[in-house]
Amino acid sequence: MKVIWKKNVKQFTVYKGVSCFNQDLCAVIIDARVGLGAAVRMSPEPHFLKNLYMTEDSKMTVYTGTISPDHQVAQYTKPQYSNVDQKFHGVFTTYTLDQNIAIAYLSSDRLDTNWTSITDGRTGIFASKNYGVVSKDQNIQEAFSGASTDIFEMTLNTKSSGLTDRATLTVTVTSGGKSVFDEKYTSQRFPPATITANGNGLIVKYDTNGSETTGMLMDFSFKLEMSGGCADTQTINPPANISNSISYPSNWQTSNDAPQYAANQNCTFTVNIPKGMFVFLQMKATTDPSSVLIMTDSAGYQNILYQVVANGNRFVSSGKYLTLWSLVPGFSNIGNSVIIQDYFAGWATAVDSRRGFFMSPNYALNSSDQNINDTVSGFSSTSNISYTVDRSAISGAATLNVLITSKQKVVVNNTFSTTNFPGGTEWTVGDTISVIYNSNGVSTTGAFVSFGFDHYNSGTTNDEL
Repeated sequence: MKVIWKKNVKQFTVYKGVSCFNQDLCAVIIDARVGLGAAVRMSPEPHFLKNLYMTEDSKMTVYTGTISPDHQVAQYTKPQYSNVDQKFHGVFTTYTLDQNIAIAYLSSDRLDTNWTSITDGRTGIFASKNYGVVSKDQNIQEAFSGASTDIFEMTLNTKSSGLTDRATLTVTVTSGGKSVFDEKYTSQRFPPATITANGNGLIVKYDTNGSETTGMLMDFSFKLEMSGGCADTQTINPPANISNSISYPSNWQTSNDAPQYAANQNCTFTVNIPKGMFVFLQMKATTDPSSVLIMTDSAGYQNILYQVVANGNRFVSSGKYLTLWSLVPGFSNIGNSVIIQDYFAGWATAVDSRRGFFMSPNYALNSSDQNINDTVSGFSSTSNISYTVDRSAISGAATLNVLITSKQKVVVNNTFSTTNFPGGTEWTVGDTISVIYNSNGVSTTGAFVSFGFDHYNSGTTNDEL
């Protein structure tokens, strides 16, 4: 007689089977509002978890076969996984939820997911069909590929190698079709806890070779290390939903570090902007002193927006025709948003939604040559004009004056000095803004005043946009 004691047996309040009768995405609702909830999928064929939505305090755990720690293959704790793209081989796969409600989208068709794609920030697991159970039917062979021009850091963590008797585990990483890592592990040579290699192709093969094993379990993650280049002109068109941002490279997750580029490249980007609209452009980079970013607007003006200089590796901006919003000097920093607008007028004429800045000629560098005396006028005398003194550079005898007029009548006339420092954003109705900064012989890092013109009583000026 054989007696087996089982611990951690769960009592589920809601427990149901998953019925999906076609290849389309199947929405499975798991209810754990009054206790633990679970859904079980039984099929001899693999299936894919495409999307998962649940509350922030919920936790979903996935098991192959019996619900016990030895059979746990994955766990999800974030409220939204819009692209899980995870493949599960198990004949029995159980999804458990600890509280509230979750919706899991499952499919039997790999075309519904990007399972075999290597993209920046991608994570997942490899697990045998009968993981946790002694069986000969545990083989796995998966092949992944990424853009041939990109290099990814691939990290594999061995949770359970399943290497007993004649079983083998082979991991191959390629770059441009050439092998850069190719290792075979056996019961006499176990894999390390973590395997790391750089490339754009990955093959993982686990073969029991007729032996009975408890299967293998590995998790993986991909991180974009180097983009292959941008020799051709890259054209970026506005998305159908202009609330969505566009990143370059397209497979870069902006929460990760910026990918590297090979040296000595000239990269050209064309951003198409609809008439009357503007875009926010943010550049995230670690550059050396020889790097520059040059932009040309639709009117043909060309200016150096960022220039890294040897003196403290600070960013310097010059030119009026490209507009900045709160430029923050720094090295290896994320610069604040740059606004590029499709102007049909020159610098001194403002249109609705116009954004711009007044800036000292040697901004961010210590210099006595920092004076500003400039004016921008709008077409309408009832524009909402706003301004923000992002850097006043007031020290010693230096002064900064901001003047807003309407039909040549003074509406705002603020003079800032060491006894009257500027505050936050100020706006009023008018048609012209003038800024005069006088360093009066004092060496300063220069003034930076950003401004905006908006249609009177528009959503922008009422903080609705």
